[in-house]
Amino acid sequence: MNTHPDGNWLITSTPQDNRRQFFSLRPRPFPAPDLFSEPPDDWPRPAPVPAVPAAASALRALETLDPTAQANTPTLPNLPGASPYPRARPPAWDLVLIIDTGASMAAWYDSIKAFVESAYKLAHFAHIPVISLHSQGFDPMRPVFDAAEVGRAGLGDETRKKIILVITDAVGPAWEGEPLKSRLAGWAAVHPLAVLHVAPHPHWSRSALATRPLNLRSPELGGPNTTFEVQTPDDAALDALVPAEPVPANSVVIPVLELSKRWIEQWCRLLNSSKWVSQQAIVVGPGADAGEGPDGVNPA
Repeated sequence: MNTHPDGNWLITSTPQDNRRQFFSLRPRPFPAPDLFSEPPDDWPRPAPVPAVPAAASALRALETLDPTAQANTPTLPNLPGASPYPRARPPAWDLVLIIDTGASMAAWYDSIKAFVESAYKLAHFAHIPVISLHSQGFDPMRPVFDAAEVGRAGLGDETRKKIILVITDAVGPAWEGEPLKSRLAGWAAVHPLAVLHVAPHPHWSRSALATRPLNLRSPELGGPNTTFEVQTPDDAALDALVPAEPVPANSVVIPVLELSKRWIEQWCRLLNSSKWVSQQAIVVGPGADAGEGPDGVNPA
């Protein structure tokens, strides 16, 4: 198990690496390897939210983005032109999970672990690397992201298709400034990215994510956030009191979701269809300072 230098027990590690294994139609080894170290005995252990595994299962809707899923489906040998043993190919998409490891995330330990383990069972993602997000920011010399973890996840590889989910409560000091959001916007310019907020939507105002309702449409199936078409909701009564602020040109819209099946299904509908979908989102303006260090990873 990995441990934080500061002794924080909430720690993520990359699931078992199967990149060097020959791909087959069999699912990944079950059960999934431990993704977190255990908390101290005297720490509270809230039970995971019962609906969390169902929330992770909503990601199955993204299987429609992968052309290899149909190619890997066994066919009946007695059908004309059927190939009973098609050559197995690895799924075309990876799922990258970025998990906030700030001290306040301790309350969500079991729910996050349940979500990651459920996501790890999904067979239509080739790799599911996990990246720690150090949002506490007490040490100014410690980067928000570890360069080695980012490199192993292949976020610099634009040729590999990835879905990126950031799991957080957005209360760590790193969320207060623009560098972290700009870093996420940079990844969202290459891959579809969304934030999974562990708190219910009515409580988001207590965090550093000031979301706004937007109507989004993705003309490119599975396209990055920069391909989204954006409309402000048509609410004449509300606009008469407070006119909707326009979305600046060349900005990046990042959807923010509750950790629930309904919210994730709505976001999947955005990626795998060309329909307009209502989303809560943050808007990262153009030209924001990404604050990248020499290694390309933001400082805390």
